[in-house]
Amino acid sequence: MIKMRSSIFLTVLVIVTIFFGTMTSYSKETNSNLIEQRVISYIKAIHYWKYSCKDDNDLIQPYDSLVYYNKELMNYLNHACKTNPAIMNYNFDSAKNIRLGFGVVASEDKKLKYYYWNTETGGTMLFFDAIVQYSWKGNIRTKVLNDISDPLKKEEKSDCWMWYDTVYTLHTTKKKTVYIVIGTSVLYSDLEATSIESYCIENGALKHVPFFRMTKSLLSSIFYEYSIFANSDFIDNREKYSVHLSTNGKKLYIPVIQDETPTGKWIVYNYDGDKFVYDKNAK
Repeated sequence: MIKMRSSIFLTVLVIVTIFFGTMTSYSKETNSNLIEQRVISYIKAIHYWKYSCKDDNDLIQPYDSLVYYNKELMNYLNHACKTNPAIMNYNFDSAKNIRLGFGVVASEDKKLKYYYWNTETGGTMLFFDAIVQYSWKGNIRTKVLNDISDPLKKEEKSDCWMWYDTVYTLHTTKKKTVYIVIGTSVLYSDLEATSIESYCIENGALKHVPFFRMTKSLLSSIFYEYSIFANSDFIDNREKYSVHLSTNGKKLYIPVIQDETPTGKWIVYNYDGDKFVYDKNAK
């Protein structure tokens, strides 16, 4: 009994040191660096409950703590994004460089920004929480994309295991700004997927916008799956074939996948100033 109580006390002491060491009230944190340090404290707490908390007694529930600290991070970051416009231009390099699953990606015009982190609640399938911050007529707004603390949402939404690595910014001839967002998922230990989605900011909301014209349809998203091993260059630590825009931003290249393996060929969409149009003659 004494040994068990000592273990519980040590566990609580460690997490309090990790988590509360940089805590102040939400309202007092207006400095971007302080906000980043609080984010780091949450990320470290999540990492602790996943990997460092090894206890066999029933009084410690690591999964419940993972859900709790992920929810706390979501609430805090949502609040910080809404009340501190300066972080729209802040890179969060320190939070990214600790390499504990936190990432940020922003549009070129600095009006759309994605924050995401590994919730550490998955196994071979990784689950991410994500929130997007965007600017509308000088006002900063947010939208929660993934939230693992909501079990129903986690089961219903396929993007709850997605992180975001690229945002392309395009300006149409009709003076509309469209964002193409690239997301990646680890579905199983050997299977990944890529999502290509198009958004615009209209009437204060972030909305899907149909932007990929097929032969008989107009799409706002494209999705494909592939084997991690078949599409990996392990020497250079990168994907062999990945979706990308041409240097001039006029062509969108999507790898052709057959039996979860890239064929080396490309599906090509040409930008006509209004939409990306499927090029049936491209090879």
